[in-house]
Amino acid sequence: MDDAQLGSAIRAVRIRAERTQADVAKAAFVRRYDVSCVEQGKFSGMSLSEVRRIASSLGMWVELKPNWRGVNLEHLVNGAHTALQEAVLSYLDGRAGWIAHPEVTFSIFGERGAIDILAWHAATRTVLIIELKTLVVDPADLVKQMGRRLRLATEIAATQGWRARDAATWVIFTDTHTNRRQVARRRTLLQGLAGLDGRTVRSWLQAPSGPMSALSFWAEPQAVIRQQVRRRPSADTNEPDKRDG
Repeated sequence: MDDAQLGSAIRAVRIRAERTQADVAKAAFVRRYDVSCVEQGKFSGMSLSEVRRIASSLGMWVELKPNWRGVNLEHLVNGAHTALQEAVLSYLDGRAGWIAHPEVTFSIFGERGAIDILAWHAATRTVLIIELKTLVVDPADLVKQMGRRLRLATEIAATQGWRARDAATWVIFTDTHTNRRQVARRRTLLQGLAGLDGRTVRSWLQAPSGPMSALSFWAEPQAVIRQQVRRRPSADTNEPDKRDG
């Protein structure tokens, strides 16, 4: 479905629901002009979260389906995510006192989700929730999801048999020019996730001390770069102190 088709679908549902553009704008916290542009398939200048709010106000949801002219995109993204996950797990395995589990799902008080890596430091009873992102797609949704996971952190830890005293979050983006540019553009929105950067996470991991939030970039695993992206490998290492937040 292209932009014009999406706009037409939203307009059709709005009319079927007997709602005006002003009604939808009020419910979605946007301008009526924005609703009009969306219905015409004109999304320039609008954030993904705004488009989704408009759709949600009509009982609709928007799913993204990116396309690319290169190698199979699904294989590229999945392969990059898996390689990033393995790299971070390997790094944590070398940090004394930490254990980490990949792909932890939870269902607590009717709220469900999945965590890329859930780590535990028994000595300080600290649970660390790690989110991995190979692409910056929807920063607003990321902030919302991390807030929800932090709120449920104690209960999530309990599902693993851990009695958490402190909870921490760490969002890791693949280090690409595009991701850095997107994060810089949304710095104000993402500032709540960025208490520490990649250069200072290492010290905290050695001796966790209370709640912590961090946002950093991780050099893309070289195997993924060589085999799938086929670009020149970076000389950077994957350790947090070699990254910028």
